[in-house]
Amino acid sequence: MEVQNKQQRTLADLVKANEYESDFETCSGCENHCMVKVFRFGNGNVYYSGNNCEKVYSNNVEHTQTGINMFAEKYRMLFSRVPNHVFDAPPLLTIGIPRGLGIYENYPFWYTLFTSCNIKVILSKPSNNRQYATGVRTIMADNICFPAKLMHGHVNNLLEQKVDRIFYPYVVYERKEDEKSKNSYNCPIVAGYSDVLKSSMDPDANHRVPFDAPIITFNDDELMYKSCWAYLKTLGVRKSVAYQAIAEAKEAQENYLRQLRERALSVLEQARTENRMVILLAARPYHIDPLIEHKISWAIADMGIDVITENVSTEAGNKVYEEINAVTQWAYPNRIFKAAHFVGQYDGGNLQMVELTSFGCGPDAFILDEVNNILRRYNKNLTILKIDDVNNIGSLKLRVRSLIESCKLSLPQTVQAPKPYQTTKIFDIEDKRRLLLAPYFAEGYSELLPALFSLAGYKLINLPMGSQADAETGLRFANNDVCYPATIVIGSIMNALQSGKYNPDEVAVIMTQTGGQCRATNYFSLIKNAMVSAGFENIPVVSLATGAGVSNNQPGFSLPWRKLVSALVNTVIFADVLNRLYFASIVREKHPNLAKQLRQQYMTQADQMVRKGDAKKLVTLAKLAARDFAEICHRRQVPVIGLVGEIYVKYNSFSHKNVVNWLLENQIEVVPPSLTNFFSTSFVSNHVNRNYHIKNEQTPTWITDMFYTYLRHMMRKYDRASSAFPYYRKFTNIFEEADLASRIVSLAGDFGEGWDLPGEICSLAESGVENVISLQPFGCIANHIISKGVEKKIKKVYPKMNLLFLDFDSSTSDANVYNRLHFMVENAKKTIR
Repeated sequence: MEVQNKQQRTLADLVKANEYESDFETCSGCENHCMVKVFRFGNGNVYYSGNNCEKVYSNNVEHTQTGINMFAEKYRMLFSRVPNHVFDAPPLLTIGIPRGLGIYENYPFWYTLFTSCNIKVILSKPSNNRQYATGVRTIMADNICFPAKLMHGHVNNLLEQKVDRIFYPYVVYERKEDEKSKNSYNCPIVAGYSDVLKSSMDPDANHRVPFDAPIITFNDDELMYKSCWAYLKTLGVRKSVAYQAIAEAKEAQENYLRQLRERALSVLEQARTENRMVILLAARPYHIDPLIEHKISWAIADMGIDVITENVSTEAGNKVYEEINAVTQWAYPNRIFKAAHFVGQYDGGNLQMVELTSFGCGPDAFILDEVNNILRRYNKNLTILKIDDVNNIGSLKLRVRSLIESCKLSLPQTVQAPKPYQTTKIFDIEDKRRLLLAPYFAEGYSELLPALFSLAGYKLINLPMGSQADAETGLRFANNDVCYPATIVIGSIMNALQSGKYNPDEVAVIMTQTGGQCRATNYFSLIKNAMVSAGFENIPVVSLATGAGVSNNQPGFSLPWRKLVSALVNTVIFADVLNRLYFASIVREKHPNLAKQLRQQYMTQADQMVRKGDAKKLVTLAKLAARDFAEICHRRQVPVIGLVGEIYVKYNSFSHKNVVNWLLENQIEVVPPSLTNFFSTSFVSNHVNRNYHIKNEQTPTWITDMFYTYLRHMMRKYDRASSAFPYYRKFTNIFEEADLASRIVSLAGDFGEGWDLPGEICSLAESGVENVISLQPFGCIANHIISKGVEKKIKKVYPKMNLLFLDFDSSTSDANVYNRLHFMVENAKKTIR
């Protein structure tokens, strides 16, 4: 970027402009006598808040022209499709589309598609508080974002309009606008909220209105045609008509997005010519809903400022992918990254960036920090406006006013060149000697990781299990809204590096990276950002990638999978088996601590076998363990509770406040989850992705099926070896579990634990376990869909099922958790009376 001389405020000017004094005055303009709060800024300007009119106290004295509001224009452009389309023949049917979430991105496509197929489209009425109130009682999670909550009211509105069917598609992938981006996912809420709506509202059963949620992909034209045709033919549309309609819909969508980009560029250029201030109000597509944004864009325009959208940077912000640590996995946030880069590089001083974010938005927990970092490198600042269902327009306007006043201070100075992009050191060939520091994951599993890595020629150690000190450190180094596992992991890494115990030149950090829709993929970038901020940029961070769409420049790290696969399979299955033996024995042991001693004994022996390359002998070790655990047990029935949840929280004792150990101490047998099955879901996904045209799988199904056949063979070997233990629970077949899960959720739900979480609940119910606890981080976006979001559907299929959802973060109350557990325990005890 060329360094130029131009008007630019200094940091001192910015601080001065943000300083203000406030006082209250009583307006005497009418009998209301409003209490008006007066803000006097450091540059002499005044702003009023609390004035219900502008008769006496007015904020509009500084301009005579209202700014252009592209939020309002975009809303009109989006929903200005002809509401009463003239059909050549009577419509096949009437489809209702809720005005929310992903529809704010793709409505031109869906409207054109259906009307071209002679199907009438009814859009739900614009959002309002009365409509919102009609759906509140069916909302399944209080801490979910407001845009999702609004969907319930929109579905009710469509039912009032007597539509034939309701349509909200399951769109996993949006269009991939840039080849450099890692992926184009929708967030789990936008993609999968149809499952929650069908579970909590059930329009089909309650109103005889089917709810259609076909799985559609937009990042591949061939798959898009196939997925749309697969749905349209169920409505009686001919193939020739359908394919013509898809082509017209695609063109309509492209025209809409092109018009938005051209309009934004035009507004920016005009403002530059007229020396007008412009705010790029970056947001998700659904934030243009006037109720969701509380008309903050209108308020900004009323100040005489032009408002443009992130569409301005569609083709101009691509270089951002070379300058961020974040994994660019989500379509909408990718645009916001590009917008920040566009604003940063813009050579006019009249453009600033403000970002709207909804309370409870999972992705924004790391996106906001990354966007802030981008702008800071270009010596600019980010203003963040958090919005929810509470109308706080006054405070929002005040923050914008503060930004405006600071920008009006401009003094001549030389513009500084952008600060260099910083990240951690590449793990190069010579770094293979480094000690790998791994965050502790789970008891009974993490202990065997060093042995497995030794087979690949790496030295790895586990950091201690998380602690309160780690949680507090994590809060200092990461956004406080990020999920609890990330907070603990980041804190444990930073405490280890700052302890002085390790030489920075001799260690590296290693972290798994799944590459899916869940924000856990970006734990990796959060760790990098934390280490850079603390001065540990010379320590490499290694990605142990287990999914597509992730990569890290690490020439010195590669795993010999062919050599490791047998050892890995045997080790994970053995760990699952040992957990099952231990959990069933500790509540039946003849003398205290026998089960713990046996567990430690067999973990030590397993570690030695793996290090020697004798992992295949773990089957024999499992047989001996089953016999020994059987000998220490009384033969008796005990209450049983199943355990499911987010992978870190359900396995890690500190993260779930020792809930599992507490249950065991209270003589409750806990049925632990299977890590083997968690990793087996990809075998099902290979089929699902092909059958529903979600994405092109590179590996043929016959290969993955063959490997799963081998895996099932190994599971059965361990099942037979453990048969001497009377309370042993066999491994389930992941394909059978998927069939059970498909009655609850769409199998396209592959985020977090995905469909396997309700699948595990179904399997437990089928085996007679009717009390289940789901452990999850507070605000986990995946579990809003696949766990608590589908509780009603689970209970409809399994009426006797008793579910308890426990959320955890650093401030979770122990009393609240254990009070709720007592009720679950009492219910479980009734099953054996």
